[in-house]
Amino acid sequence: MLVAMAFISSFMQFRISEEEVNKRFQTKGVAIEMKEYRIGARKIRYYQTGFEQGEKKPLILFVHGAPGSSQDNLGFLEDEELLKVFSMISVDRPGYGYSNFGHSMKSIEEQCRIIGKLLEKIDRERSVTLVGHSFGGPVVAGMASMFPEKVDNILMLAPALDPREEKFIGLARFSKIPPIRWLTPIAWKVAADEKTSHVDELLKMEPNWPGVQCKVIHMHGTKDSLVPYSNIKITEEKMTNARVEIISLEGADHFLPWSHTEQIRELLLSLVN
Repeated sequence: MLVAMAFISSFMQFRISEEEVNKRFQTKGVAIEMKEYRIGARKIRYYQTGFEQGEKKPLILFVHGAPGSSQDNLGFLEDEELLKVFSMISVDRPGYGYSNFGHSMKSIEEQCRIIGKLLEKIDRERSVTLVGHSFGGPVVAGMASMFPEKVDNILMLAPALDPREEKFIGLARFSKIPPIRWLTPIAWKVAADEKTSHVDELLKMEPNWPGVQCKVIHMHGTKDSLVPYSNIKITEEKMTNARVEIISLEGADHFLPWSHTEQIRELLLSLVN
């Protein structure tokens, strides 16, 4: 039984090795680079594709949800149509993947600042689009408010924005009780840490939303069982200085990067066309 639990725990860590990533992309004939940077004790790892020497294509930066990692968006980084047009980055948020795995960072604002350091590495001749799924939604919106001169568009996929609509907080608290905590996979521990503080952190971020000045596309399924469709109200009512477009997906649930990949691809391509 312990062996079985160890296997399940390993499977649910939501991260794969650099070697596995390289093998995957070699079979696709796509060049991918793993990069890291540090801010104090924090290490942030990310993957990038489409950075051919001499080219300055528009950039897309993908930010995953909770739990998750950069691997969630590798399908976009290897997409032939997107690679014709974009350079792309997929980042491990703090505590996930290989960004200080297991060391949670509850503050959304601090995550925005740390991941936002990536924007300083980007030549401003490139247009920049941030894509965030679920918990990654408030992170990319926060980055757009903190670095308005560096962000042209954000695409939020089922973003968890509304502190009044947070669900499953009791379950997250339960997972933090010993011995449940000891048996919980590390990525889920980080997700539970974020979840139990998410209401307070979203309330802290609400004054930032009028600072979002770029184009904002909010895509949400009407049958989202994890992050209710009513989260669109925050985008509509709080992001008052943004050019907002709401895309309602009738009957869709929460996992849009996988269930609506083609629609997301076409939407991203339309931003440069």
